[in-house]
Amino acid sequence: MLGYPEESDLLGKNLCKLIHRCNPNELRCIQNSCNSYNPVKQVVGCRVDGQILWRKNGTSFPVSCWSYPIFKGSEIVGGVVTFFDISDQLKNKAALKANQIKLQSTIEGTISAISRAIEARDPYTAGHQKNVANLSQAIATEMGLPAEQIK
Repeated sequence: MLGYPEESDLLGKNLCKLIHRCNPNELRCIQNSCNSYNPVKQVVGCRVDGQILWRKNGTSFPVSCWSYPIFKGSEIVGGVVTFFDISDQLKNKAALKANQIKLQSTIEGTISAISRAIEARDPYTAGHQKNVANLSQAIATEMGLPAEQIK
């Protein structure tokens, strides 16, 4: 995953300095503020999303990180930190959001077309749907409903 051919390339090294960044804009992760390292020191396990790992070739990728302390008796003697590449999850999430926006636009277009067809068929009630929608929107706004729900 990281492009290091030998375990010895990583064993015994400070991985915060070598491969880990807390966000994409950092040049390196500062161990004392590391979201993966600190929970181990504080005797808790945790999950942190949105961390960045750097490959040996200089490219980076987003990860989700799980950190857990290792005890010997009551003393913390180390930690287990597991990173999962979430690149595909983030791409899928973005694609899903784009599809959701496209579907919303399609639904609104369909409703508009049906409304125009009904108005053309019965000019007596022309504009009624828009007036009802405007009144409903005003009531919902007065009730303090969220904008997405009002829409």
